[in-house]
Amino acid sequence: MARGMTPGKGVGLLLGAAAIFYVVDRAVEHGRLVMAAGGRVNDVLPAIPGAIAGDPFRISTDPLDLISGLAAAVVLALIVLYTIAGKQNTRPGEEHGSAAWAKPADIKPYLAPDRNPARQLQFTQTEALSVDTFHTRRNCNVLVIGASGTGKTRSYILPNLRHLDASTAITDPSGEIIRDTQEGLAARGITVRSLNLIDLAQSAQFNPMRYFDPDSPETSIAMLSDTIMMNTSGKDSRGDAFWERAEKALLTAIVAYVWATTPHTLEQEPNLLGALDLLKGMDGSEENKDARESETDLKFIAARDVVAEWQKAPNGDDDPRVMDVLQYACDQYRTYEQGPVETRKSVVISLAVRLAPLDMREVRRILATDTLGIDRLGYEPTAMFLQIPDTHATFKFIAAMFWQSLFEQSVYQADHEPDGRLPRMLHCFLDEFANIGRIPNFERHISTIRKRQISVSMVFQNYAQGEEMFEKSWHTVIGNCDTKLFLGGDDPQTTKWVSEMLGAETIVSKDTSRTYGMTGSWSESTRTMRRNLLDPDEVGRLDNSEALLMIRGLRPFRSKKISF
Repeated sequence: MARGMTPGKGVGLLLGAAAIFYVVDRAVEHGRLVMAAGGRVNDVLPAIPGAIAGDPFRISTDPLDLISGLAAAVVLALIVLYTIAGKQNTRPGEEHGSAAWAKPADIKPYLAPDRNPARQLQFTQTEALSVDTFHTRRNCNVLVIGASGTGKTRSYILPNLRHLDASTAITDPSGEIIRDTQEGLAARGITVRSLNLIDLAQSAQFNPMRYFDPDSPETSIAMLSDTIMMNTSGKDSRGDAFWERAEKALLTAIVAYVWATTPHTLEQEPNLLGALDLLKGMDGSEENKDARESETDLKFIAARDVVAEWQKAPNGDDDPRVMDVLQYACDQYRTYEQGPVETRKSVVISLAVRLAPLDMREVRRILATDTLGIDRLGYEPTAMFLQIPDTHATFKFIAAMFWQSLFEQSVYQADHEPDGRLPRMLHCFLDEFANIGRIPNFERHISTIRKRQISVSMVFQNYAQGEEMFEKSWHTVIGNCDTKLFLGGDDPQTTKWVSEMLGAETIVSKDTSRTYGMTGSWSESTRTMRRNLLDPDEVGRLDNSEALLMIRGLRPFRSKKISF
C-alpha cells in the first residue's frame, strides 16, 4: 500500500475508479454509435447523460469502450496515488518546534469572571488564575521556584494573602509574613493563629493527636510515627534500617497506648507528652538485665491481659475501637521486644534522643493541648501561620507534624461533607518547603486534594531542592501542579528544566557567503532551524523584574513581577 494510503482511502479509490470506468465506457460507446450513424461530434457530449440514464445497468463490452474505460480508471488511480504519496505534513513555520510567547489575551478565559482579586491567584502584574477549578479546568496547585532575593514572598505570597478570599495556612520562615499581614488580615475579619517555633512562649498550642482520624486511629498513629521518624533521621542513618524499624515499632506502640488509655475530654486528652513520659518509664541502663521489669513493661503486660479478657468476653461498656488500638499497641510493643536485651536498651536510648526536644518546658506547654483549631480552617475565615526558625532545624519534625495533621484533618472533613468539598476554600503557601520536613503521602495528597477544594503553593529555591526532598516522587508532585512560576535564579539544573518547559520554536536562519579575489562571489541562503524559546543561560540572565509563568495548556508568559 502506498505511503499515506489507509484502508478507507483504498476503498474510496476503488469505488472512484469503478465509477470513472463505467462513465467513460458508456460515453465512448455512445460517441462511437453516434459517429457510425453519421452524427456530428457536437451532438455527442450533450446526449451522453441521457444515453446512460436510459439503460444504467449495462456496460459496453466493445473492445474500444472497455479499453477507454480501463485507461481512464488507471489514469485516475495514478493521479490519486501520486497525490497521496507526495503529500507531506510540513507544518510550515513549525518544522522544528511551535513554542511562542503567550499574549495578554490568552489568559482572559482563565481569570475570575468578575476579575475580582479575591477570587483568583495572582502570579504576575498581568496574569492570574481563577480559583474556580470548574471554570478553568485547571487545579490551583502552584510550583514556585526562585533563588534568594527574587521575590518569592513579596511578589507572590504577600499579594495573594492580602486579597485571596480563602482560609490559608502559611509557612513563615523568620516570622516576616505574619508581621506584614496580621493587621490587614484581622481588618478583613480573618482570624490569625500561629504555631510559633521561633518564639515558643508566643505560640498557640498544638496537639497532633487531637486530629487523628476517629474512624481509623491506627492509620493516624502510624502516620504520626512515620512523620517523626522521617524527620529526625539524618542522611547518614539510612543504612541503619533495623534500628529505625525497631524505634518506629516502639514509638508506634507507646503512642497507641497513650491514645487508648487516656480519657478523651477537654480537661484531659492524649498527647505526645504522655508517650514521652511512657518512654521515660523504660529502663535502658546496664544494671537492668530483665527488659520486662520496667514500669512501662508492666503497663503493657497489663494491657495484654485486658485485651485478652475482652476478646474472651467483650464488655459492652468498652469501646471496641479503643480495644482495637490497645491491641495494636501491644502488637507493636511485641515487635520491639523480639530483640535481645542489649538491643532493646539501645533502641530505647536512641528513641529518647529523637524525642529529646519534646522535653523542653515551652515545647511541653505547646503540645499539652490544642488551641490552633486546624479543624476550623475549612469552615471559618482563618490564616494559620507556621513560624519556623531559619537558623536551625531543631523543630523540623514538629513543623512536619503540623502539615501532616492539617492535610489529614482537612481531607477527612471534606470527605464527610455532602458534596465532598470543604465549605471554605483552603490554600496552603508552603514557603521554603525544603526546610519544613517531609510530609508522609504528600505526593498522594497533592493529586487528590483539588476536588476537596484544597490546594497548595510549593516554594523552592531551585529544582534540586524538590528532587532531593521527594526523590522518585518529584515528577509526580510537579506533574500535579498545573501552574509553574519561575521568579529567577541561575542554578544550572533549574535553568535547564525551565528552558525545556518553555519549549522550542522554528526560526529562519540566513547564511551569507562571500569570496574575494579576481572572481569574487557572494551568495545568501535561508533555512529553518530549531531554537529554544530561551536557552538555559538566557533563563539565568532573566531580569529581576521579570517572571516566567507556565500554565498547563497555554503558551508560556514572560511578564513583569508584582511590584514589591
